[in-house]
Amino acid sequence: MNRYRIPLLLLNIIFGVFNSPLQAQKFEDYKATSMGRGYVTVILLNKEAKALASGTSQGAILVRDLETNKLTHILKKHTAPITALSFHPFGIYLASTSTDGSVSLWDLSKGMQAEPIRTLVEADKLTGGVPQLSFVYFNAAGDTLYYGGSTGKVNAINPFEAEPKPITVRTYDKPLSSTAYDVASNRLAISHQTSIQLLNLNTRQTEKSIETCQEWILDIAFSADGKQIACLCKDGNFTLIDHASEQIVQSFKLSKIAPLAEIALSPDGKYVAMATTDNALRTWDLKTRELTNKLVGHQAAIRTITVTPDSKMILSGGEDKQVKTWKWRKVYENEEIPIREDELNTPELTTPDVDFKPMPEIEDLGESIPSQPITTDSLVSAKKDEKIEVTKKIILPKKKLKLPRNAPDNKALEEAAEEIVTASLPAKTEEKPVIAPKKKKEVVQPEKKPKPTLSLRPKPVSTKKTVQKPIKPIAKTVKKPVEKPTKPIVKEPIEKAPNPKTVAALNRLELSYNKRNVADSLGERKLKGIKSALLRGDEVTIEVWDDQHEDGDTISLYFNGRWVLTEYLLRKSKKKITLKINKGVDNYLLLYAHNEGSRPPNTAALNLYDGHKKRRVDLSSTLKSCGGINIKYFEK
Repeated sequence: MNRYRIPLLLLNIIFGVFNSPLQAQKFEDYKATSMGRGYVTVILLNKEAKALASGTSQGAILVRDLETNKLTHILKKHTAPITALSFHPFGIYLASTSTDGSVSLWDLSKGMQAEPIRTLVEADKLTGGVPQLSFVYFNAAGDTLYYGGSTGKVNAINPFEAEPKPITVRTYDKPLSSTAYDVASNRLAISHQTSIQLLNLNTRQTEKSIETCQEWILDIAFSADGKQIACLCKDGNFTLIDHASEQIVQSFKLSKIAPLAEIALSPDGKYVAMATTDNALRTWDLKTRELTNKLVGHQAAIRTITVTPDSKMILSGGEDKQVKTWKWRKVYENEEIPIREDELNTPELTTPDVDFKPMPEIEDLGESIPSQPITTDSLVSAKKDEKIEVTKKIILPKKKLKLPRNAPDNKALEEAAEEIVTASLPAKTEEKPVIAPKKKKEVVQPEKKPKPTLSLRPKPVSTKKTVQKPIKPIAKTVKKPVEKPTKPIVKEPIEKAPNPKTVAALNRLELSYNKRNVADSLGERKLKGIKSALLRGDEVTIEVWDDQHEDGDTISLYFNGRWVLTEYLLRKSKKKITLKINKGVDNYLLLYAHNEGSRPPNTAALNLYDGHKKRRVDLSSTLKSCGGINIKYFEK
């Protein structure tokens, strides 16, 4: 049966390729583009999907041609991370918002490095922080721009008036952290804690309030036709709702939920894509609810995603300073297909033929980096090529191989294999007399003389020894450089000195009490969500850090009438502070927010250690309120 081994293998490959099941949409790593300075905070395609705009954490905006990947514009004006972008319907203008509180309008016909033609909203310089803007949208006519953020206000402005004046359309009591806009109906969907507020911008009225989550809403998105709203909850539940009837179209639980997860619906309505901080992009089939893709390629957390209008490409931007393109690839359907010789010569799917270039340094604003990972499809296509070469050599022109439509059994495979072998025998008659005597000699020698087989064993051992000798010095050289990279990792970033004006403004704030002698406000900010902690020692060590994501949160800590930490940028590394506790009184430790980062509100994690036990407390503050802890000394 050895003569049937190769033909059987070929037949199995053929039927394995053409009878493999289809698994919804399949994507693969197509290319990556470096953004230069700063990580990617937002990406946006224009209406025709020909231009790609991306905002960075350094306040820069880069615009590229999506097809050629050529950099067309470098827009610099904002002084803080970009939070939102919006293309004008005619594609000439681009609007942008930032955490610096400003709204800018850019004319893309003015050249590569153009200045904004207008700063519609100047960056506010209020004491205690800057209002954060989280969204901006052009309406269908392009004569109105909607924007808003942490203040809870939805504002409208005509950017082309001689003296533009903003109008407040609606005011909500919570920050507007996640929004979605439907251009056709001119409706704005707003996440409001656990519900979705549907605002009609024509009538300026909230049409509906749809309760969707048991916990906070992380992100929302409109479907392409504007009839459905997708919602991602903090507990991992994904819900697709028909907002007209308020009926749930689909609901299931996603995996790997992170605090900064973001979703995008495909325009064809077949899948939902989700990006999280675990560096992976995932897609789920909306009909089967199955996880269809886990796309790994980013080297850091993914911050933003979008889908092309044809649903065949997903773009993602992350903290590795790259925008990656994931391209849909063709897969075979589970159909009964008769195989012909001309069908065997199907071309392989290929990626753009571009040389690999490393990520540029700070001044270089990016090159296209094609990604060509080894996948199962590439292995199958390689086997196809081998198969084509063999069949061209073996099959006679008069005899054509006809394979059954359904997967054949062993007898059918053996009969087809015999035809191939018998057809190929006359072509290989000249080679047989040369090969046959060699095989007989090799087989006879070990049977007649078993002892020499023992003498042959030392030979491969000796070769192994010669191979092992050069390996030992290599292992020694590898151990030395392992210790070197640990040194720069230990170094902590240098903290910037607080602004003297900020320090002076903080020192003017006083803690006020209500009639029951309970702390009520710090300056003009109300105290909300104050937690209690009983400690055994008269001294406490506090560790403060950002346990979710470094999004630019800046805080100050107020303790018993003094500022123990001023204008500190939260990081994942822990900052330690030691405080003395007063016995018999309330010791208020308050979190004062100078901003709300790219994802409001401002959050911080604290560890309290009194020498006996460590306690974990999570605090959050806004630009109107302060969170905190009331620490009391507990005596036995």
